[in-house]
Amino acid sequence: MNVIGVIPARGGSKGVHRKNIKELAGKPLIQYTIDEAKKSDNINRVIVSTEDDEIAQISRDLGAEVIMRPEELASDTAPTLPVIQHVVETLEKEGEKIDAVMLLQPTTPFRTVEDIDGAVELFKEKKPDSLVSVDSVPGHFSPLWQISLDESNEIKLFMNKYDSNIKDFKTRRQLLPKTYYRNGAIYLTKKEVIMTTGGHGEAGLYGKHCFAYVMDKENFVNIDTEHDFRTAELLLKN
Repeated sequence: MNVIGVIPARGGSKGVHRKNIKELAGKPLIQYTIDEAKKSDNINRVIVSTEDDEIAQISRDLGAEVIMRPEELASDTAPTLPVIQHVVETLEKEGEKIDAVMLLQPTTPFRTVEDIDGAVELFKEKKPDSLVSVDSVPGHFSPLWQISLDESNEIKLFMNKYDSNIKDFKTRRQLLPKTYYRNGAIYLTKKEVIMTTGGHGEAGLYGKHCFAYVMDKENFVNIDTEHDFRTAELLLKN
């Protein structure tokens, strides 16, 4: 199976200035993703998609291939799917035969080569349209413990499919069913799904049958803000 890894890294960033190449514990953020992807036995090519010359040069110096994307795919509102489609189209024009694409966002530096290879092996075994990495939701953030307030500030349980009265609140964490959230580290999708879907953003990466790769890391940060950066730096130093 020919799986290519695509790392989207545009130059603009609202939450953190020049986030993708900002130094994290002495290395540009994007290096954590490039280094782990290059170690993988299951990723055949590691491609950085960017419109930014500095990001392109740093990525090449780190051993990744670079495909320069058009400016219209590098705006604040540009969805992810067309970026990946652009990479696939570019490679296929060069004669590359692609089976699946793994989206590796540089904002998740705690993703390891073991996660990457484990996800591909599960993808080969289950043969879904797509696979997405997830972590379990801590009990105190469970949707069954989330509440909403009416106009008078009376508490109602948020999940309508359960009895919405607060008297039915499950008080013990052990009674809660386990729930998960997408952690943004890995999206692995069949090439034909990527190239035929009309979805936007991440939605176009799922297809009809989507499986989960459970990571459940003790330390994990998806970097979007300066606070996230500081948290990741503390975890790396410790």
